Amino acid sequence: KRQEFCFETGIVMKTSSRTIMALLFLSFFSGCHGELMRKNAENNRMENDINLKQRQLNELNGQNDSLAAEAKRLKELHEKTQANFEALSSDIERLRKQNAETKAVTAVQREKQKAINASIPNYTRRMSDLRTNNELTDEEKNERILQLKKEIKTRLEVGLQ
Repeated sequence: KRQEFCFETGIVMKTSSRTIMALLFLSFFSGCHGELMRKNAENNRMENDINLKQRQLNELNGQNDSLAAEAKRLKELHEKTQANFEALSSDIERLRKQNAETKAVTAVQREKQKAINASIPNYTRRMSDLRTNNELTDEEKNERILQLKKEIKTRLEVGLQ
């Protein structure tokens, strides 16, 4: 077998050695090519996974934004409702006080009205007595009856206050 100088490797080889080296190189290259293809497929799969995770993250961020907006809306609604509740509670308390005051005033007015109602028969009797009194002139009778009517009117006006 003859010897040849391989310019690629810088080694002097026999022809059969050269054939073996070519086979080794092809074998190495095909192994590297297979590994490269496997790495490329793995890289593509990882990129797809990254893209999927990015889409999921974007969806979650969108959901977070929606939830944050809903939480803000609910908080504002709660605060508004709470303010309305406090205002209504204050109004109810004020109305209760007014109602108690009105009841007290009404009770006093009722008592005054009872006193006035009790005094009216007395005035009526006195006017009747004046009309039947023969000792007084008609003018004196009318004057005293008019004065009793003024007393009744004054008493009624004072009682209604």
